[in-house]
Amino acid sequence: MSDETLAARWSSGKTRILEANRPILKVASDSRVLAVLLALLVLAAYLPFRASEDNVQQYVYLADALLHGRLDIEDPPSNVEVSEFEGRYYVYHPPAPVIFLLPAVAIFGTDFNQAFVNIGLAAVTAALTFLTLQRLGLDKRLSFWVTALLMFGTTFWFTSVSGGSSYLSHITAVFFLMLAVYFSVGTKRYALLAGICFALATLSRNTTMFAFPFFALAFLQTEQRPRNLLLLAIGAALPLAASVPYNYLRFENILDVSYLYSPTYILTDDPAWIDKGRFDLSYIQRHIVAILFSPPEPIDKFPYFAPNLVGMGLFLTTPALLYAFRAPFGPITVGAALAAIFVLVPNITFWATGWYQFGYRYSLDFTPFLLILVAKAMQKEFGNVERGAIILSILINFWGVWVVHHMGTVIADAPSSLTESLSAGLGL
Repeated sequence: MSDETLAARWSSGKTRILEANRPILKVASDSRVLAVLLALLVLAAYLPFRASEDNVQQYVYLADALLHGRLDIEDPPSNVEVSEFEGRYYVYHPPAPVIFLLPAVAIFGTDFNQAFVNIGLAAVTAALTFLTLQRLGLDKRLSFWVTALLMFGTTFWFTSVSGGSSYLSHITAVFFLMLAVYFSVGTKRYALLAGICFALATLSRNTTMFAFPFFALAFLQTEQRPRNLLLLAIGAALPLAASVPYNYLRFENILDVSYLYSPTYILTDDPAWIDKGRFDLSYIQRHIVAILFSPPEPIDKFPYFAPNLVGMGLFLTTPALLYAFRAPFGPITVGAALAAIFVLVPNITFWATGWYQFGYRYSLDFTPFLLILVAKAMQKEFGNVERGAIILSILINFWGVWVVHHMGTVIADAPSSLTESLSAGLGL
């Protein structure tokens, strides 16, 4: 049999196989199928590192209270963070994350491990991020890589598996922000739904309210600008209006003043950490250290370095985020940059830098917008260097999750003074 005949038969057989499997290949390449597969991948990677049920789980107790027709927590455990007002105890974190716990607590009660909801919501966020990036104009390949960066190359991974209520607030905020972005971009946009999701993000992490420039600019690009901006505002007002009676019934104030009645948790003996109240411009210095300079700590066993859970440099833990500074100029990127900056400001004037954390967990409040900037920068050119930056970020975050959640190594040494903190961060 000649070589030409063999080649012809091989080509014919290959064509028949491809034709027979075309429906399968079509399904496998469908964006929705790939999004589900990404969610399953996140579940498989996150679940082995999930926190125990001993973590701070105030949303579990809030869900139980709501299911029994109450807003206050009766006899809260000592590790549950609450505010006290007129002899009653209330969860002082924003209320939106409790939505995801109500069904589980109704079935399993207060023994339910909140970490499962954290991880489940993180998996859904993976699918949502993948689809949102395609609405932003990215192809499936780049959408996969950038989604992998969020899921495995940022503090989102560590935060999701840590289990506590503060972390659920972050995961919920990222989910709702990403959903709001999904409704705000693409050829067909949904202003009312975007506004609702934006408000729900605000009711998960209050600082995300300052991300409004992104959504305003997104709908300013549409043909029916006044109508869409009005729908965006109405959508945002609906959940926020629902929070008014929630606040008043707890503290006799329509505003969320729960932090005014919360105890002060101090991580160090140095009074400089909170001597000017919960918010002050003087606190910016310590956040600069946490964001830019804080290094890992040496340990006497493999892998010989461990993250300091008071904080580590944002770009040390996720170097791929540096691509945000290379994003091209345009309405979407300008909106994303303004949102990131506006959300950053209230975070860096807060007295605490986010302990217990890997990297700088407050960055999650604006990470969806940094991700947009990174995606747009990599859309211009995506080669081995860009892949390498994402892979390096993933390896660093795997190290953080492995050392803390598998090895159980915890280093949480707050600097004794702001001067010492800055000097340590700069290596002086």
